[in-house]
Amino acid sequence: MPYAYPVKKWDAYEVIASDDSACIRTTISLVRKTEAVIWVEEPINQSNAQCKDSINSIRKFTLEDSLGYKALHKSIKN
Repeated sequence: MPYAYPVKKWDAYEVIASDDSACIRTTISLVRKTEAVIWVEEPINQSNAQCKDSINSIRKFTLEDSLGYKALHKSIKN
């Protein structure tokens, strides 16, 4: 299901959206110059009883073009 993240910062260099749920903070950063996307999930409120079984490590992901897309794009340029 799609989920909306509130935008915290938007300027010429980056866009940052972040949301704090009961047990985890999700931050999505879009670096405009490099077209990189970084998705970070970090635990919060770990002393809260409802968070006892939640993820307790920081998880980082990047979103990038697939190898197939890069190969196709490279062949089009040549």
